[in-house]
Amino acid sequence: MAGKANPKFQEALAFAAQAHAAVNQERKGTDFPYIVHPIRVAEILDRFDCGDDVVVAGFLHDTIEDAGVTRDDLVQRFGSDVADLVVEVTDDKSLPKKERKRLQVENARKKSVRAQMIKPAGGLGFPKEAGVF
Repeated sequence: MAGKANPKFQEALAFAAQAHAAVNQERKGTDFPYIVHPIRVAEILDRFDCGDDVVVAGFLHDTIEDAGVTRDDLVQRFGSDVADLVVEVTDDKSLPKKERKRLQVENARKKSVRAQMIKPAGGLGFPKEAGVF
């Protein structure tokens, strides 16, 4: 489908952009709107042919923990498969950052294969943190 954007991707991008903008979220240390990160994540997942639902979840992966979106919001708009993937990669923001990172490592092998694709793509979506730059 070269030259035609996937409508599912367009809907997920619009939803994520609106959700992150509603909380004035920016990528820390930059003047970029936060949506740049989920776009990078979704692109990485798409380039590795991870499937539409995984790519859509890539666009949405931070909406629950950062933008106040609920699982029900995602189910209603994108279906339970996408919503469940997003929930699976969502961190508990009530915990200190160090504890969240520890739990990510501890629980990584317990995640579904598709969630295991989203988490590292999320890390690569932050090139500086991933050691790319």
